[in-house]
Amino acid sequence: MDTPNDLTITCANGIKPRLLSLEQHSTYRGLLDGGPNHELNEQILEAITTSRGRIPIHLVRPAEQAIRPARDSLHGPIVVMPERQCTGLFDAGGRWLDIVWFQETWAPPIDPAVSEELRNLDFLAIAFDEVGSW
Repeated sequence: MDTPNDLTITCANGIKPRLLSLEQHSTYRGLLDGGPNHELNEQILEAITTSRGRIPIHLVRPAEQAIRPARDSLHGPIVVMPERQCTGLFDAGGRWLDIVWFQETWAPPIDPAVSEELRNLDFLAIAFDEVGSW
């Protein structure tokens, strides 16, 4: 049963998964030297999608923004993703899915552009079925 404080998203076919847990941190935590570039961003995104457990991961790819051209940097252009990486565990009728997205501020709320993209997500097709897995 949903309570008034439950956070839900709307996915394809009207499925409304409920947020069970949320982890957030700086997108570039641990970056010690230089600035992010497209290659580093791709490494971060690849690490997210390859760290698989029992629960599948759906990545909402963030937009990158160039903030310094290559001519102003020894290491090429500085290209950043949004400041916060968010990982939410969502449940819809016993089916679980980790969704990872990026946004400029702490969640909630979920960035409207992310929510809009999730409206096309076929949650039930990729979520982990806790009952069917036993």
